[in-house]
Amino acid sequence: MSGRMCLVNRISSVVQFVDAGFAGDLMDSKSTGGAICFLIGPNTCVPISWICKKIGAVCHSSTEAEVVSLD
Repeated sequence: MSGRMCLVNRISSVVQFVDAGFAGDLMDSKSTGGAICFLIGPNTCVPISWICKKIGAVCHSSTEAEVVSLD
């Protein structure tokens, strides 16, 4: 799982985690990708959005599945 963070202001930030499962569908060998965004403050961590989807292209490696899932 990979993540990236951006500063919203001095006391909170938004963090996004992205992951992909390589060739998880045995019928068509397509991968599944997903992401979740959190708003993180001094005493809080709140999920603000998420997505999970089947990747439309057939990926040939787990690295490719990770990169394609970012789109």
